[in-house]
Amino acid sequence: MDRQVAESPPEAQPEVAVSKLAVQPKEFRYHDHLSKIACCPGSANELFEGNNFRAVQKDIKFKNNFLPQAVYEPQRLLKCKPGAKCSLWGLSTYESVEELRNLILKVEETTPNFRKKIGDHYAKLRLSSEVGRRTASDKFGHFDFYEYTNFDAQKSVIEHAPLFP
Repeated sequence: MDRQVAESPPEAQPEVAVSKLAVQPKEFRYHDHLSKIACCPGSANELFEGNNFRAVQKDIKFKNNFLPQAVYEPQRLLKCKPGAKCSLWGLSTYESVEELRNLILKVEETTPNFRKKIGDHYAKLRLSSEVGRRTASDKFGHFDFYEYTNFDAQKSVIEHAPLFP
């Protein structure tokens, strides 16, 4: 009798397995790199859900559209200060399309080909704490988005259009 009481009924076993899966922590897509940087992404602790904007190329499937700068320009990691390395592993994102346009216009004052590099279109993305973490916005509306492995950028795009009509 003690043996029967100690064992769980077979129906209960799947419930236990499901609940264990539900509480597993999410992993960052670039975990191996982020873990080598002290406190990265430590400041990315904002809970959020909403529409945000990122500069992209006209071809929404262009390979660099949704890659962090550390991936498509790894030489930047060698030139920047240790504190800035973490930011290079996040996706540069903006609260509004106007803030994104303003940034591009400002950077183009000193870097004329900036649009060619990052794109002259925007992707309006539906982002949330379920697919990544983000830093707080700065005074220009910019924040870094650190994606989890479950983030699918193409599925997050809800609008794609020219930045400058």
